[in-house]
Amino acid sequence: MASLYQRELKGGHGKACQDKNPAIKSYYTDTGHLHIDQVENCMTDAELINYLATGLPKGCRDSLAYWFKTSGRFRNFAFNNRGKIRKKVQKPPTDEAKDDIFFELEFPYLMLLDDRFEVDYERYIGDGPSPDFTVTFSQHTVFNAEVKRIREGHLGWRYDTCIEQICAEIRTISSSLHVYINHANTFLYKPDLVDRLESEKEAVIQFIKQVVQSEEGKLPVSTTGGREYEIPNFEGELFLSISKPPRKSNHSETPCFRGFRPIFYDRKQSRKCDDEISKESKKFGDVICEGIKQMREREINLLFVNSGSSTHEQEDLAPALESLAEQRDEFFIKKRFTDKQDFFRQFGNLGGILFRSTFVDRYSVDRNSLWCNPRAALRIPEPIKEYLKKMDCPATLNNSIWNALWSP
Repeated sequence: MASLYQRELKGGHGKACQDKNPAIKSYYTDTGHLHIDQVENCMTDAELINYLATGLPKGCRDSLAYWFKTSGRFRNFAFNNRGKIRKKVQKPPTDEAKDDIFFELEFPYLMLLDDRFEVDYERYIGDGPSPDFTVTFSQHTVFNAEVKRIREGHLGWRYDTCIEQICAEIRTISSSLHVYINHANTFLYKPDLVDRLESEKEAVIQFIKQVVQSEEGKLPVSTTGGREYEIPNFEGELFLSISKPPRKSNHSETPCFRGFRPIFYDRKQSRKCDDEISKESKKFGDVICEGIKQMREREINLLFVNSGSSTHEQEDLAPALESLAEQRDEFFIKKRFTDKQDFFRQFGNLGGILFRSTFVDRYSVDRNSLWCNPRAALRIPEPIKEYLKKMDCPATLNNSIWNALWSP
């Protein structure tokens, strides 16, 4: 009998879920329609992920699986909003746009880890400014959250895409090994690195396959590390780290990941220039201009900026705000405000900006950086501020998505 997942893919609920689980018959109305929000167990986690995340990269699907595993409340949220989520995922034409949606979903996951928070998805669609989420804290304090993601720059995106394509090929090999592809220096790289990597991708793949096949029967089991190999034609730049973990149960594939990578700061406008605002800060300012358009008047509003960019850090926020304060009417008109005064009027609806970095050490307590707006009409309450600052840190969670990637 088809599951609910299979029937929904064909466009209707039917009674597949009832047939699969007779215990839910009481959820049917007299007309035979299913109260769908009460039958979250009708889909397995795998079915729900397939339904939501068709076309998303493997890393996103793995993260969803981990989020479901660690938060039943988030799983229910995803199930109850699966139609909205699936529609959004299917619409974007690029992987970057799909990643935006995945990063958007991290916010309700983080909120729902704490039982004091309840989350509504797109409550205000069609009713003026429409923030992504509306959160209720302790059943009485309501605030809105608009989620924005700063994407990786073009050069970094090309590098990551090429490395992921290489890793995808290596994962098809059967072995007991783990492979990481590392860059030797985070801040120093040759200008033509990405061009050369793209042109020699097939040669790199063949080299890694040869190394894996050669080391499969030789490399000893180790929990502390393995062996390193420089990649031909990239000596001093790219190297492999290969290890044999003690508890790897699936030998049908070879886990392969991007390790250390260069940070591709803009060379013409790096943060080291004192005489002009950096390109990174300008991008941050653009995100702020876009986000505050969704802030609702006479309500508490949060802008949650999730950075998928290695070149954008919390230090870029202050220069971005300073730069916005110095702009003239012409700048804000281009950003679709009436003038500078209109921008600052809407800016008063913003309670604060929470910046969450993807590229900090996973044990860092500084991953979440909260800036509170001194001009805000309504301030973010202290208990909410405290949670925003620490959510997903080791002090509040014993595990993270990092652990999910490493679990045997």
